[in-house]
Amino acid sequence: MALKQAGIKTDVLECDEVIIKKSDEIIKIKEPKILVLIQGNNKTYIMEAKVEIKEEKVDFNEDDVKFVMEHAKVDEEKAKELLKRAKGDIAEALLMAERKG
Repeated sequence: MALKQAGIKTDVLECDEVIIKKSDEIIKIKEPKILVLIQGNNKTYIMEAKVEIKEEKVDFNEDDVKFVMEHAKVDEEKAKELLKRAKGDIAEALLMAERKG
């Protein structure tokens, strides 16, 4: 009732799954309950659900890490992070390191 008085309309969004992709993981939300708050042209989504987090498996080896460390002049942790974000692509990892400065 207070939402209507504030000019906010509500709706329920029906869906089976919501997927959120991050650089190092995929979050799958099964059977979410989604409430949509509508005020003018703005929509706010409120979701309630059980979450399943799956990390993406990225193939790279210690030689790849050492190569990125040497050429991007970063420490081991940063090299591994770059390789994960680049999905194991060494050239992309080096480009990402260069872009970050």
